[in-house]
Amino acid sequence: MDPSAQGGRPDPQLPAYQQPLPCPPPPRPEPVNGLAITSLVVGIVCCLPPLGLVLGTVALGQISRKGGRGKGMAIAGIVLSAISTLLVLLMVVTGAAGDAWNGFRDGVESASRSKSTQDLRKGDCFNVPGGDLEREVVNVDIVPCDRRHDAEVTGIHRLEKSDPAPGSPAGEAFTENRCFELNDAYVRDSWAFPDDVETYYFVPTEESWALGDREVTCTLTGDGLTRSLRVGPDSHDPSQLSYINAEYAVENAAYEEPDADFAYDPSPYRSWARKMSAVLAERAVALRDGSWPEAASPSLAARAEQFEASGKEWAVAAEVADEDAFWTHVTAAEEALTTEARIAARAALGLSTTPPPEE
Repeated sequence: MDPSAQGGRPDPQLPAYQQPLPCPPPPRPEPVNGLAITSLVVGIVCCLPPLGLVLGTVALGQISRKGGRGKGMAIAGIVLSAISTLLVLLMVVTGAAGDAWNGFRDGVESASRSKSTQDLRKGDCFNVPGGDLEREVVNVDIVPCDRRHDAEVTGIHRLEKSDPAPGSPAGEAFTENRCFELNDAYVRDSWAFPDDVETYYFVPTEESWALGDREVTCTLTGDGLTRSLRVGPDSHDPSQLSYINAEYAVENAAYEEPDADFAYDPSPYRSWARKMSAVLAERAVALRDGSWPEAASPSLAARAEQFEASGKEWAVAAEVADEDAFWTHVTAAEEALTTEARIAARAALGLSTTPPPEE
């Protein structure tokens, strides 16, 4: 038997000296140069084009000296990197690189400003893409409040099980009233409230409601907003805040006038009158004992006297039984608070002196 037919395997019928020699192992392939691979990758992805040129040139030198595979990859990397380098130089010369970088930077900034309406928080100022607040909005662009913006978040209300569903007529009325309350608490100074500003809010969609979203996001929106509407330490000094809070407390109590007919049930009106009397008395003390600038003290003292006088009329109104007498004392209480005294107090503290339309 021809030993070669057995592929070099031993034949047990032959003596040892006639056994075929074992086949030599196949030759190991030469390794691929790592720099050649890197040069090709850099050339393909067009990142750092000069680096691809350098790596490809070094790879060719190594291959010529030490051997190895990858010459074609090195050459391809050099060619692609050379083309990329020329394109970069051309863009720099023509200014296209600057435009491309600006576009990239603007895109990154735009992406960082984008926020879901479900992630908005109190104090955020934002623009709606396209400026259309009438359509369903999913994402908005957050911007500084001292720049032009479409709306400002005044607060978040989380719906409870007892609250009406946001899509129902009762839910819409409930949401509006809750947002009015949050808006008033956020701005507080009714005299600084822009005429064209309106209430706007985001409610859970059917999809987000199914995923557990229960938040109503209340905002104020208007044309040409270029500052924050918030009243707080960042926008007013302590004296201004103290005065604004005093007037706000009185206004807020006045808004609680009962809806029922006095003749049918006078008790809610008497309770309202007692609350008005207590709030006015409390705020009169705050105005009288406050630490005001020396020039503002006389105006604040005069306003405190008006609070006291008004509070006394409300106290009398709370005790009368006759409806006509009740409203007579309420009218006297309202007339005790004059717009002129309020303007003087605001002017002394450096606040806006233009009354709102209803004043």
